[in-house]
Amino acid sequence: MIAIELFFDHQTDRAVREVWETLQRQGIASLASAPVRQHPHVTLAVGDHPDLKIIHRIAAELPPLPAIHLDAAGCFPGRGGVVFLAVRFTPELTELHRVLHGILDDGAVRQLDQLRPGRLVPHCTVAKRLPERQIGPAVATARASLPISGTAVSINAVVVGRGDVTRIR
Repeated sequence: MIAIELFFDHQTDRAVREVWETLQRQGIASLASAPVRQHPHVTLAVGDHPDLKIIHRIAAELPPLPAIHLDAAGCFPGRGGVVFLAVRFTPELTELHRVLHGILDDGAVRQLDQLRPGRLVPHCTVAKRLPERQIGPAVATARASLPISGTAVSINAVVVGRGDVTRIR
């Protein structure tokens, strides 16, 4: 499977990595200690690997990459133990996401439903698989770093589970 992800400018990337490092110093496993190399990012789609023609369309047809505003911290319900920085869903990000999924749909690329337009909760994960007792402290630590604003500087195809990155644009 391939994730289509937005990567951040250097300052924003560094600010998110500082959250990861702060969590680590507190004894909370963050993405800094993930078994697969991670980049601070926003995932826009996950699905089957698109063919080269679709990758070229994504590179050519997507609107400009948006500003990124990380405004809140939270966690997803359930047992995943995921703590994240919430990404403001701006009109520019909404349009980019809509166009991306239109291209993937046109190419009959099978995708996860929870990341489709109207369902996406844009976020930047800082920790996952946390035990319940660490979720509150992790959210508090993440919240203390906010707000963080910057720009998306690239859109990438990332091999899920391996972390191999191919820059699309």
